[in-house]
Amino acid sequence: MSRFTRRGDRALVAAAATAPPAPPAPLVALVGPVGPAPLVGSGVARVAAGPSGPAVIMSPDQAVAALVAALVGALSGYLDPVTGLPDPSAVVLQVRGRALGLGNLRGLDAVGPFSAVELRGGQIDCVVRFQVWGADPAAADVRMTALQGGILGAGADLWGAGILQLDGVAGELAVADRGAWSRTADYHVLFEYHLAPTSDAESLIAAVPVAADQEVAGSLVEERTTVTGDSVRWDQAGAAPLVLRGRRSVEHLSIAAFLPAPTPTGGVRLLRTSDDATGTPTGYPTLAAFLAAVADPVSAQRHGVWSSVSLADFVAAFDAADDLLLGDWDGDGVPDEYQVGQLSLDPPIPLPSARDRLEISLETSPLDHMAVVYLRASRALG
Repeated sequence: MSRFTRRGDRALVAAAATAPPAPPAPLVALVGPVGPAPLVGSGVARVAAGPSGPAVIMSPDQAVAALVAALVGALSGYLDPVTGLPDPSAVVLQVRGRALGLGNLRGLDAVGPFSAVELRGGQIDCVVRFQVWGADPAAADVRMTALQGGILGAGADLWGAGILQLDGVAGELAVADRGAWSRTADYHVLFEYHLAPTSDAESLIAAVPVAADQEVAGSLVEERTTVTGDSVRWDQAGAAPLVLRGRRSVEHLSIAAFLPAPTPTGGVRLLRTSDDATGTPTGYPTLAAFLAAVADPVSAQRHGVWSSVSLADFVAAFDAADDLLLGDWDGDGVPDEYQVGQLSLDPPIPLPSARDRLEISLETSPLDHMAVVYLRASRALG
């Protein structure tokens, strides 16, 4: 009696050969008309029955309603009310929550170029009881047969809506009730839902501290370092330069800046140089002129510099991508609003050897007023 199972590692539940015993009282019962209209509250952001993906809801307490809405959306043609008969119903029984991923975290979403939004969700394991009606036992059988065929036919839509497993486990032959005849079928359902994205991280990862102790009893020797990679954070506590070495090309710069008034003083310095460079680097009046010189495909400048008038002017050179609410650095009880942007380097700045480097640094370090700036580079081989 199993209808379909989309995960091979899920054990099938054997079908009952006889009518099941009286069911326990449903934890959540959505009874009554189950036509095409979704049976969900206004807090449900999206309930999809198709390739658009699992239901997106605002909180886990809406998951059962989202499940029923997904079923109804895919099977509405088989659950339409019939004049003169009680309305068909879907009742959710024996609900049990299951974890999705690690701590219900299913990944990160990007705000502009930064992966800063946690994506969460969950699963529920339950039994769904369908009930259909007919004027006589034969009519009730016909409607149940049509519904079960519809479940088989809607397999792809149900899977797309987050129903990962749907196995028939029990059923009841037609019985007289309320002046008509009803039939029921119970299905074991595993349903996955997604929670609407939230941005609740305190900060972005810009540096990872590393400590190493000698494995010798009583040794006081310890090594400490910080791994920064291709990103830095600037604030009042520290503002180390972003140093990018070859052998690579720099294709993009990304920024997330929280700059409340008054903004920090001093500008930003971009230096393209190499370990064997001597003398004063060639200065350029504009960022565009600097980028054109250091990325010249014929004769790239290997020892040049440009400085912005202020940190705010440097941030303004980036194309705005989005806004990001992150942490509370100023301690006012309100999440800080970061301006997120990206600066495309076309053509990319070549750093052909390990001696070549691009340095981006603050002229006033650390920042002399409250602010936070995250700066990240995107590099490609070559």
